[in-house]
Amino acid sequence: MIAYAASGSDHTETEDGTTMANMARHVVKKLIGLTKGIRVPHRAFVSPFASVERRVKVTIEPGARIGRGTRIIGGDTMGRVHLGERSAIESGCVVRVLDGELTVGEDSTLNYGAIVYGEAGVRIGSRVLIGNHSLISSVDHTWEGRGSVFLQPMREAPVVIEDDVWIGAYSAVLAGVHIGEGAIVASHSLVREDVPPYAVVGGTPAKLIRYR
Repeated sequence: MIAYAASGSDHTETEDGTTMANMARHVVKKLIGLTKGIRVPHRAFVSPFASVERRVKVTIEPGARIGRGTRIIGGDTMGRVHLGERSAIESGCVVRVLDGELTVGEDSTLNYGAIVYGEAGVRIGSRVLIGNHSLISSVDHTWEGRGSVFLQPMREAPVVIEDDVWIGAYSAVLAGVHIGEGAIVASHSLVREDVPPYAVVGGTPAKLIRYR
């Protein structure tokens, strides 16, 4: 790629019209990503105020972004997080995969303050909207008998959220739940059972309201 000074301009362009300033910004973004162990492709963004902790491999596609204050937490071996094209983990989110995995498709958003526990695996499809301060958890406490919950084993089961799902703000999706394509979860809902495709559910626990 050959750089040249554009005629009548005070900025320098490459032969494909990319300004040197834009190239410099891209280099800075890549350097920020490298310090966190993330390869940042073109048009992707990783906030310098996001953190990647312990052992976790994070891959993001072009146009994706990870916002300010987001924490991605791995485990003792190697957790994995994949963020598809134009998808976003917005500011203040916490993604804890330990040795598990979070996979997000294209054009999906984990909105501000959302929490994902992906130890047993969480798969989020494309064009999924997850409202602010929602919880997606593939792990849960067990509470057999009257013994201390602290001393009882954790239950682990993967969570699957199919394409075109909308989960309203302040909702919780518990371990083992499968939410079908095009479903809607009303805000402040607790989802502990599977949701059929194109169903609208809400409440604590979430119940069927109607179909779209």
